[in-house]
Amino acid sequence: MATGATPPNSYLEKGSGVAGRATLLMVVLLAVYIAVPRLVEQTFYAATRGRQRAESEAAARLLSDVNASRLSQGSQLVSARVAPSVVQVVTERAAPEWVDEDDLDEVAIPQGTDHGSGIVMDGDGYILTNYHVIEDASRCQVLLADGRQLPGVVIGYDALSDLAVIRVKASNLIPVVWGDSDELEVGSLVWAVGSPYGLDHSVTMGIVSAKHRAGKAGNVFQDFLQTDAAVNPGNSGGPLVDAQGRVVGVNSMILGYAYQGISFAIPSNLALPVYEKLKAGERVERGYLGVRMAALTPKDAVALGLATTAGVLVKGTADAGDTLDHLVPSPALRAGVKPNDVIVEWNGHRIEEPMELSLLVAHTAAGTIVPMTIIRDGSTMALKVHVGTRPEEVHRRRSIRG
Repeated sequence: MATGATPPNSYLEKGSGVAGRATLLMVVLLAVYIAVPRLVEQTFYAATRGRQRAESEAAARLLSDVNASRLSQGSQLVSARVAPSVVQVVTERAAPEWVDEDDLDEVAIPQGTDHGSGIVMDGDGYILTNYHVIEDASRCQVLLADGRQLPGVVIGYDALSDLAVIRVKASNLIPVVWGDSDELEVGSLVWAVGSPYGLDHSVTMGIVSAKHRAGKAGNVFQDFLQTDAAVNPGNSGGPLVDAQGRVVGVNSMILGYAYQGISFAIPSNLALPVYEKLKAGERVERGYLGVRMAALTPKDAVALGLATTAGVLVKGTADAGDTLDHLVPSPALRAGVKPNDVIVEWNGHRIEEPMELSLLVAHTAAGTIVPMTIIRDGSTMALKVHVGTRPEEVHRRRSIRG
């Protein structure tokens, strides 16, 4: 063999070395393939735990320092602020008419007793409550926060808004402070105070769940605040209070026969004007248009050549025989409104649905002249409406009350 020649086995050794290194590389890659995702996962979990730990520790510092104690203290202060101004209203009603007269000789039939709540409006004994609290009552007793029990006299009521004013012979009472319900936002904290099931001065807390629930409960003239503050029978007429201790609503209704997470309150900006009129001995007047109306359906819109269903379809107008005095035609009839007209604007406000028009008309002062826009046969027309006074109605619906 010549000097310097490669031994025959060296190629094998070299080949086996390459194969070994390749095998080792594959093992390393496999290990990395298996380990890296797990490492990444563990790193992610560790980072998440680190973030959560940091957030938890920060929350603990803030809670111990301010937030929790202030929230608790604030809730206590709200309760203390309004407590002297909330009363319990106890009413008695005569025995039911269906009781057999023969039974009266054998068993004394007790009078029905109902519980409600009320709000002290001024120091001279004027109290605001719900109409359905005192409706058909033969006797009314008011339990003041200072422990006195005094007879209450109904000064006035407005059935459509479900509000009433009672007066007790007392002085130097502590009145509530009224707030602006329009300033409330969905999610705002609120407190409900009242006497559910006769448990006086019960306080519950929640948030404003929704606003402008017009016609969703009650009647079309009630534009409710919806809350999740616990309200039960007996809370009716009590205040809904904001975080400053100001009354922003009058608790009035629930869905069902007991609290299910949904309650309704009359906004303060609707309740206060009604109270002022009732206290002054005045009738609460509402604007009156005098139309029978319906929501526009897609089929109606196509038939009338309209691009949208926004607006109110006029089904008819009240004639002279439909009005209170049986003499004067309805404001709509006098303004020239006809069946199949579509009302799209009232006094500068665009109209989307009948409920909206009903509220706008009701809150328009009788005797004023208001511009109204309609669409007739595809053409837009401007009319002038001399707003009338709504014929008096008695709203006696008493089911599903708070």
